[in-house]
Amino acid sequence: MIAFLKDLLNRFKRARVVSKALVIFSMLLWLVLLLVCVIKVNYTVVTPGYASKASERIIIENDDFKDNKTGQVYTLAVYSSNKVSIFRYMLSSINKKYDVSEYNPKTDLSDLEEQNQGKIMMDLSVTKSLIAAYTEASKINNDIKITYSFQGMIVESVSHTYGDSQLMAGDIVTHVKGVKVESENHFWEIFSRDNIENNRILVTVKRGDINKDLNLYLHSSDNGGYYVGFRTEAYYIIDQENTYPAYSIKPTNTIGPSGGLLQTLSIYNSLLGEDITKGKVVVGTGTIELVYTDDKLEFTGGAIGAIRQKIITAYECNRINNIDVFFVDSYDYDDALAAYNEFAKGSFDLVKVEKFSDIINYFAGVE
Repeated sequence: MIAFLKDLLNRFKRARVVSKALVIFSMLLWLVLLLVCVIKVNYTVVTPGYASKASERIIIENDDFKDNKTGQVYTLAVYSSNKVSIFRYMLSSINKKYDVSEYNPKTDLSDLEEQNQGKIMMDLSVTKSLIAAYTEASKINNDIKITYSFQGMIVESVSHTYGDSQLMAGDIVTHVKGVKVESENHFWEIFSRDNIENNRILVTVKRGDINKDLNLYLHSSDNGGYYVGFRTEAYYIIDQENTYPAYSIKPTNTIGPSGGLLQTLSIYNSLLGEDITKGKVVVGTGTIELVYTDDKLEFTGGAIGAIRQKIITAYECNRINNIDVFFVDSYDYDDALAAYNEFAKGSFDLVKVEKFSDIINYFAGVE
């Protein structure tokens, strides 16, 4: 190897000036390209992703329901990357199908924190989809039942800027100042400025099998209030022994709650004796939320992210799947419509829904 390098150096010395210049230029160009591909910049890139059949994620196990139609119901996922290379940033910036935004490692969640948050949100979404689908299906078939209970408020993520490091993602807040949390609305009633003293409030969390009392510090806000400092959501568990028919949940690499509405439709469809989608290929996006109004439980569709990329994903999947309808929650409908008109107009029907019952009513009118 040493002899080869010496010979190469001697050849370079004997070469003409033009040849030397060309070699030096090529090496510099190679170095620049290498650095552009290796050096990371603080930007997040979101790109179109893929469709997954919802019935392959949540499966009704009971033999009495084996032959029930599951329909062709798909959830949509996108790809997201933080701190991309300069080369990828440059390519993404000129691609109108991609979304590029600034990423601040000091305030934004890390990749691991996003993964943990997304996993928690996905698990919550599956639970809420099961509750919604079984509850609605039990109105048609009295044999169907589901039993579940509220356990507290689960912490999905903790803010780098305003969060208290005592708190961890996955903690379940069960008490505030010794008062047991009975519901999501009740949590926000007792987690109020009336119970905050010297910027601190006592909460009890369940962390695994351990209960811990944490005297959380809350940062003051400009309007005289306080920053909560963490993202939280109602946490329910299902009593599977008292739920019929039985179900199983298959592992997935997908994270986040945006497939909730379509998951609910797929489970609901599996529980009934006929395919309510009537042979249509259905995609969409939107979370599923359990909302109590005057003690009446309703299942609504919630906002999601990256709606532009999900419309594009549906359009690209449409070449294979021949999509008939795309359901989108009311919060994201305007942005979805803009992307639909730009990329996918006429490829499928774009339908706005506010509640899960809107989807049921839509198919009731389909021949």
